[in-house]
Amino acid sequence: MGRKEDPAERIKLYGDAKATLNPLDRARKRKRLKQAEAAYQENPEDPQRIIEYADALFDMGELEKSLELLEGLGEQTSNDPELLYNLGFIYLKLGKVDEAVGYFKQVIEKAPDHPLARSAGYELWTIDPESYSPFERRRVEKAHSETAKE
Repeated sequence: MGRKEDPAERIKLYGDAKATLNPLDRARKRKRLKQAEAAYQENPEDPQRIIEYADALFDMGELEKSLELLEGLGEQTSNDPELLYNLGFIYLKLGKVDEAVGYFKQVIEKAPDHPLARSAGYELWTIDPESYSPFERRRVEKAHSETAKE
């Protein structure tokens, strides 16, 4: 009788920083990168194509190139929680913690109801559990909403 596989062992993070149980293999990642690069070259001003190309680069471990593309979007998508989260995640992977913290905080401030705000809170907590606890934040929010009802 073999060892039972734990599905959690198959989880990997991708450019969009979401977990999946269906990881892409290396050949599929290369194919995705080629397609995303071709689409980007066809229309290098399209923010969606830039993001897709940056995600594909991230998947291939080309963090610096991915970061350069995303930062190039600048003000076009400065309120996009997914872009802000991805920038924070790339900075974290590059070991630039202060920059990562800034982007994760922006996600929470600009889109507190977005699902990535909770993920950003978790990332902040993993960076420094003493200064930011998503559990404490939820407790405060719950207390505030109960006070508002009274």
